[in-house]
Amino acid sequence: MEELLKLPITVESIQLRSALEVQSRVAEQYGLTVYDAAYLDLALRKGLPLASNDKLLRAAARMAGVALLPA
Repeated sequence: MEELLKLPITVESIQLRSALEVQSRVAEQYGLTVYDAAYLDLALRKGLPLASNDKLLRAAARMAGVALLPA
């Protein structure tokens, strides 16, 4: 727990309805679950690389132009 508390974690302030609408569109566009689309959406909005071993999510990230960390 102490190690987790040291991480620079921030909580985003975003309207739930807006987030779900965007993530639903991302899920449909890339053939992902809404759960996986949430990670892709966050990477897209923040300009961050994505870390995942999920083949579909990695393929979607490549199509969306999101950098991937090595699996």
